[in-house]
Amino acid sequence: MLRERKVFSTLGMAFAALALTAAGAAYAAPEPVNLNVILPLTGGASFVGQSSQQAIKLEQEVINKHGGINGRPVHFIFHDDQTSPQVAVQLVNQLSKVNVILGSEITAMCNAMAPLLSKGPFVYCLSPGIHPKPGSNMFGVMVPISDMAPQVLTFFRAKGWTRVALMASTDASGQDGFNAFMAAFKLPENKGMTIVKEAHFNPTALNVSAQMTDISAAKPQAIIAWTTGAPAGTVLKGYAQAGLTMPLVIGQGNIAPEFMKQYSAVLPKALYLPGGLGVVRADNIKVDPRMKAPREVYLAALDKDKLVPQNGYEVVWDPIMLTVQALRKLGPDATSKQIHDYLSAIQGYAGISGVYDFKKYPNRGLGGARDVITHWDANKGEFVAVSEIGGKPIARK
Repeated sequence: MLRERKVFSTLGMAFAALALTAAGAAYAAPEPVNLNVILPLTGGASFVGQSSQQAIKLEQEVINKHGGINGRPVHFIFHDDQTSPQVAVQLVNQLSKVNVILGSEITAMCNAMAPLLSKGPFVYCLSPGIHPKPGSNMFGVMVPISDMAPQVLTFFRAKGWTRVALMASTDASGQDGFNAFMAAFKLPENKGMTIVKEAHFNPTALNVSAQMTDISAAKPQAIIAWTTGAPAGTVLKGYAQAGLTMPLVIGQGNIAPEFMKQYSAVLPKALYLPGGLGVVRADNIKVDPRMKAPREVYLAALDKDKLVPQNGYEVVWDPIMLTVQALRKLGPDATSKQIHDYLSAIQGYAGISGVYDFKKYPNRGLGGARDVITHWDANKGEFVAVSEIGGKPIARK
C-alpha cells in the first residue's frame, strides 16, 4: 500500500511538472520578427549610420509597445557596410534570401546594391540621393535632391544672393547634388542668378585651399558645397582658413549635432543646411495637420532619451514605420513583391517628413517643395527652421 502511494505521488509530481511545462510553453514569448539593416557604422559616414542606429533602437521600442508585428516583437539586426560600396554588395549577397532589407544610407552604397535586386530582396534605401527606377525592388527616402535644390535657390533669391559658387565632392552623392543644382539654376524663376565659380574636390582630400582661393577670387555672395561627413569638415576648415564670411550651404546629411560640435571651431555664422521636416521641431512654421500625431510620437521618443531631431533619425523613421505597416498587413513572411506592391499603392500616409503618395512619386512617396532650410542653434543644441516649407525665409516678427 505504501509502495502504491509512492508510485501515485511520483506520477502526480510528473504530471504536475508536465502541466507547468505546458503552461510555460503556452505563455512563452512569441518569436521575434528579425529585420536586417545595413548602415555605415564605421568609416567616413559613421556619424550618420550611428545616429540612425540609435533612432532605430528607439523606434523598435515604439513599435513593440504598440504590438510589434501581429503580436510578435520586432528585432532589428545591424550590419556594418563600413562606408564601402564593396562591403554593401557583400552584405546584400549574404542576405539574398531575406524578404526585406533596410539600408544602406549613402548614395554610393545603394547604387552598388541596386543591380543585385531584380529577384529580391526588397530594399528600402535610406538615402535621398538615389534615383530608383519605378517598379524596381529599391525604394528611396524623402524628397530627392533634384526637388531640394530649387528650394535652396528660393531661399537665396529672397535673400538677394544671386552670385553663387557651386562646389561638390566627386563621389556619387556630391555629383548628384552638383547636377541637381546645375539644373535648378536653369529654371525660369532663377534666370537672374549666376554661378560665378564651379569647383570639385576628391572626398579623400585633406584640404581644399586651392578651391577656396579660386572661389574667393570670383566674389560670390553665397557658396553651395554639397558633400557629407568628413569631406564637409574639410570644406569648413578650408572656408575658415581662407577667411571667407559669405553664407555657406552644405549637404543635408550633415544635420547632426555631433558633426556641429566636432567642427564648432570653424563653423560659419551663416551656415545653412536644407533638410526634411523631421530634422526640426517645426514649432515656428505651419505643418500639415495630418502629420501632428506621428510627429508627436517621434518627438516624444527623442525627448525621452534627451535627443534632438536630426537627419540620421529622420531618414529611418518613416521608412521603418511603412515597412512595419506592410508586414502587419501582409504577415512577416510576405514576399519582396508583395511588400513592393503594397507600398506602391499607398496614398495619404502621414509620416514625420510629409504625407506620402507612392502613386504620384513611385518608389519614394515624397516629392516637390516639402523641405525647409535649417540653421544650427548652438544655444538650443538643435537645428531650427529658418524658412517655411519650400524655402521662403520666415518673416521676422
